Amino acid sequence: NANSVVHKPLRDIKFPSGSMVAAIQRGEEVFVPGGYDLIEADDTVIMIGPASGEKQLRKVFSVK
Repeated sequence: NANSVVHKPLRDIKFPSGSMVAAIQRGEEVFVPGGYDLIEADDTVIMIGPASGEKQLRKVFSVK
């Protein structure tokens, strides 16, 4: 579920092959994260990657 990615370094999250976090929006701030950055509960995470990874990516974030 989404709680499994909250407060976890990006480098420790298993994203689909070829996918990456392009940016995180936290409140009014938008930044390009590094591997040690964490996802917070109210963050908006902008991902890029192949369409073939969308289903797995939705599972990572528990989005239907």
